[in-house]
This record gives sequence, structure tokens and C-alpha cells, in this order.
Amino acid sequence: MDLLTGTLLRTILRFSMMQFAEGDGAGGGEGEGTGSESSGGEGTGTVDWKSSLSEDIRTHPSMEKFKTPEDVAKSYIEIQKVVGKDKVVLPTKDSTPEEISEFYSKIGRPESFDKYNVPELGDDVKPLMSESRLETFKQIAFENGITEAQFAKLVEGYANDTKVAMDSFAEQQELETKKQLSALMQEWGPKMEENQALSKKAIRAFTDDAKLIESIEKNPGLVKVFAQVGQAMSNDSLVNKGTTMLTVSKAEMQAEIGKAISGDKDSAYWNAMHPEHKETKQKITEYYRKIAEIEAEEKEQS
Repeated sequence: MDLLTGTLLRTILRFSMMQFAEGDGAGGGEGEGTGSESSGGEGTGTVDWKSSLSEDIRTHPSMEKFKTPEDVAKSYIEIQKVVGKDKVVLPTKDSTPEEISEFYSKIGRPESFDKYNVPELGDDVKPLMSESRLETFKQIAFENGITEAQFAKLVEGYANDTKVAMDSFAEQQELETKKQLSALMQEWGPKMEENQALSKKAIRAFTDDAKLIESIEKNPGLVKVFAQVGQAMSNDSLVNKGTTMLTVSKAEMQAEIGKAISGDKDSAYWNAMHPEHKETKQKITEYYRKIAEIEAEEKEQS
């Protein structure tokens, strides 16, 4: 018990005894005084309970809120409710790592990162939170003093935000694909179905992987390239230049194709104004045709 509280309690006790004494005096007869101060013959004096306190306590700012001894008693009772309870000391810039870690533990951080419980996630977002990603989340959360409840909210929030971002990206991709397809339809006009058939023929000669075929057919740019390959496969207008084509292996042709299509917008394959554009496009188209023929032959032999 501190000095101020002890003094106040003693004052309350003394004041209560004085009131009791006044009560006895009032019962002894008419006209007797009822306190240290009196007024008239009936003795209606009152006692200033703070007057018995020392000046430094009586004038302390915290005493202004107490109007009666009962107020002091109530305050003391409230103080006793928290006496003995664990207290959390907020860390400062000078706190040691051990002190900071102790603070995190007291406010609800698990004893180790692997003790975090992963909240239940919806089936649409579960695939976004792999085990390795969750492990990383746990380690970062532990290092930064995140509580169990905060961790659950962070995981849920991240998973849901990632799902929203991926859905938005997919929508943008779909819009871009529709835009490219519309441009291709305008370019091909009445030959749209014919060119699509040529493209499918070339794609299936190139691969029988269902997922890869689906991916290619959803990309208008690749559909256009394979339509050119399909045209070359069914048209003898593209004639091999001497015996050069016969000496190029399948691997070399694939390497040339990869090099050409991975070039920037100013390269010979993509830039229509490039002096070698026409020849490069023709060569790559022929390579696609030859590779398709080789693939077809390999399938027949297997």
C-alpha cells in the first residue's frame, strides 16, 4: 500500500469514528454540539474530512476528484482488483531482443512459429496457399510478434486478395484474347473457317498434347502462325531452296524458330519494315512445316 492510499484510508476511518461520535452526542440531549464546528443551539456543524490530511496530500491534483471518503474507498477497491495481475511492459528502442520477445509472448504470440494454426480457407483460395508459402508466412509472423488471431486474419486476407488479383488478371487476359480474335476475324474475313482448319491441322501435326493444343488454340497470335504452317503443308508454292533445307536437323530448325520468335519488336521476324522480314517469315514457316512432317513420320514409325 502506498503512502497516499494509506493516509486516505486512515482519514476515512477517523472521519467515520467522528461521525459515530457525533451521532452519540446528538442522542445525549437537545442543544449539544454534533461536531468540532457548530452553528446555533442545535449543533449542526460539519467536518471537512480533507482537513486532517497533510498539505502535500490534500493539495495533490489527484485529490480533486474525491468529494467524499466513500469515493476514496471505491478507488482503493478498484486498485486492488488489478494488484497482483501480470503487467505488460511496452518495449522501447533500447529494449533487448529478449525483452521484445517476452513482450510478444505476453500479448499472444505462440512459443514457436510452427505453433500457428492455419485458418479454414475456402476451396477457391486453398490452392493459392501452398505448404511452403504458409511456412514462410509463419516465420515472418513469428519474427514480427504477430499473435495467433492476427496471423489468421493475415492469411485469410492475403489468400482472398490474391484470388481477387488473379481473377482480375484472368479477366484482362480474356478481354485481350477477344480483342486479338476480333482483329484476326477482320483480317481473314470470309477465309476465317478455312484458315482455322489449316491452323488445327498444323497444330495437331506438331503435337498431340491436349492441354498444349487447347492453349495454342486460345491464342489468336499462335493460331495465325499455325495457319501459315498449315497452308505451307498443303501448298507446294514454298519450294526448298536447293539442298539447304535437307541439311538442317530438326533440333536446328527448332532453335532457329525459338530465336526468331523470341526476338524483340524490331527483329526481322516481327518488324514488317525490316529488310529481311519476308525471307525470315518464309523460312520460319517452312521450318514449322518440315518439323510437322518429321513429327508425323516419327509417329507413324513408333
